[in-house]
Amino acid sequence: NNEPPAVRRVGAVAYLRGAIITSVAQSANPTTLMTLPAAFRPTVRHHWYLVLGSTRTGVEGIVDPDGSVNLYPQTTALPAGQLVYINTTWLVG
Repeated sequence: NNEPPAVRRVGAVAYLRGAIITSVAQSANPTTLMTLPAAFRPTVRHHWYLVLGSTRTGVEGIVDPDGSVNLYPQTTALPAGQLVYINTTWLVG
């Protein structure tokens, strides 16, 4: 289920989809997944929230106008080997 995150654009909408498996435990520090090419970047910061399995633990995803895509663990650290699905969209300026 480890599908590398990929982005595509249809008109003014960018789509980010994929999955990652954490290789090491993630604390409150962000994990940078990728840097988007200029044509896919939002004009304002884009946030989304991922719930992990049947837990109350989640991850905040952020796409910044500079193209960086980061994941921030909430409440508790993510263990190594955690599968994280990514699926979000935003408008491109």
